[in-house]
Amino acid sequence: MSTNNYKNWKSENLEAWLKTEPQLDSEFLHLPDWHEPYKHHVMHEWERPLMKADAEQICSKGGSILNIGYGMGIIDGYIKDHKPTKHTIIEIHPKIAAMAVEAGHENVLVGDWLDVVKDLDEQFDAIYFDTFCFDGRPDWGIFTAHHVDKLLKPGGIFSYFNSGAANKQGVAGLCEALGWQKQIKTVEYTQDGKTVKQYDSIIWHKSAK
Repeated sequence: MSTNNYKNWKSENLEAWLKTEPQLDSEFLHLPDWHEPYKHHVMHEWERPLMKADAEQICSKGGSILNIGYGMGIIDGYIKDHKPTKHTIIEIHPKIAAMAVEAGHENVLVGDWLDVVKDLDEQFDAIYFDTFCFDGRPDWGIFTAHHVDKLLKPGGIFSYFNSGAANKQGVAGLCEALGWQKQIKTVEYTQDGKTVKQYDSIIWHKSAK
């Protein structure tokens, strides 16, 4: 779907997800089993070292941080450790948002990020994006193409969980088109002395002009 046609998007699966009890344990955040195509995990504990690297990058200049998608709260815990001047979270599921408040996060905005950002009248020093695409809605492309530049201060940092959705929806290309500069920090998983997996933590520096 073209990001130009996102305004009239309706998501039946998203609406159903909001009515379910979130299934969260020490290893996974689960989508409920009521819909077979989504019978899988949304977030994983093994992502922790990757998000630690992402948090270090986006907090490198300090200031105010916006994170879209709380999930298991992994990256928000690391962001909090860096003591930003302000830490804002957008989370769509009200019960998961309540978990964020219980974890000590003070500025938690509840709702679909697509609606919430319309009412934001501030800019942030750094923004992190990691959410789930219900019904194939291209959230990553929509946010990068239509919202991140408006919400990010000149000289600010934009980052995201660098996985399938980010690559499929062309986030890097959209940032390059904005003329932003890329910085990469590589995280490696090793086994028996050999690298078995590699993750590139990417941040984009918005032009200071």
